[in-house]
Amino acid sequence: MWTEFLPDANHGVTIPSAIVTAYLPSLAREGRIIPSSTSPIIRFYSEPLLISLPTPDFSMPYNVICLVSTVVSLAFGPLYNLTTNRVQLSPEGEKDGPLSKSPFARLKDWWRKRKENKEKTE
Repeated sequence: MWTEFLPDANHGVTIPSAIVTAYLPSLAREGRIIPSSTSPIIRFYSEPLLISLPTPDFSMPYNVICLVSTVVSLAFGPLYNLTTNRVQLSPEGEKDGPLSKSPFARLKDWWRKRKENKEKTE
């Protein structure tokens, strides 16, 4: 489990060598097998493979701190405004004030006034 992985991140993961085993009785009969080996079984071993893993850098804690600070500030700002601002009602005569309309309505009024001013100057 946890003992399978080395603590060194720069080391990577080592894949052990592959073993290919062949049973060749015809070579044993002909005498082509190495003299020290009396068995017709031949084994081939490959090279072990080292897979390099990405190394963690030390900017990750900085990124986490920035992300958490941003989320907290985006949550705290509106909450602070809701709890500290006072709601004040305007008198009835000021219902048509500039901030009582939607942004689209204000833009439409601005465009209409601009067009009227242009016609007056011509």
